[in-house]
Amino acid sequence: MFDQPAFLASTEGPDRGFDPILLHVSPGGQERPPRSYAARFPNLVPNGMFQTPTNDSELSLVSSTRQFQEGAFLTDDGRKLLFVAGDSTYDSEDLYIATRSTSSGTFTSVKPFDHNVVGTNECCPTMAGNVVMYERPIAGGKKEIVSSILDGTTLSAPELVVLPGTNSFQQPSLSADGTRLVYVVNLGSDWHLEEAELSCP
Repeated sequence: MFDQPAFLASTEGPDRGFDPILLHVSPGGQERPPRSYAARFPNLVPNGMFQTPTNDSELSLVSSTRQFQEGAFLTDDGRKLLFVAGDSTYDSEDLYIATRSTSSGTFTSVKPFDHNVVGTNECCPTMAGNVVMYERPIAGGKKEIVSSILDGTTLSAPELVVLPGTNSFQQPSLSADGTRLVYVVNLGSDWHLEEAELSCP
């Protein structure tokens, strides 16, 4: 709507060449910024996203006999953590799951997945829904990506995720809806990322 004088000689009309400015008005009649301009993370500090580091004791997941822990994946609800733990020689790695009853605090249950089902030296878990994908070693020094179903704290027998080519595939990352997979292709002398759209046979 344009406000122009009434019962007066016509004056130069309003400039319709200006870009529109959209006002977002709250139910109480107060102007508020559009959603796209609102601060997504209102508690950010200037040099980082987190104001206080997590208490290290909350993440003391396995005994000192497993000297490294890596490849962690935390579920959206914060109650399950998948990770890899192994010895100092990196000759033996296992997939572990840690659980807690709330989205924060100490993990109260930590255990490796069944070796007879999952195997050993698996790495880099990622998850969408109850589908877990991870890499495992195969002959010739290569790696492949497999998937299992997580039921509580138990993984089903792994199934091969079929990807094009005969290269070494590793470090999978699933989209939140489980429809797309990004992974690393090891070509021997070169490494690069590829994306695949997932479908069931």
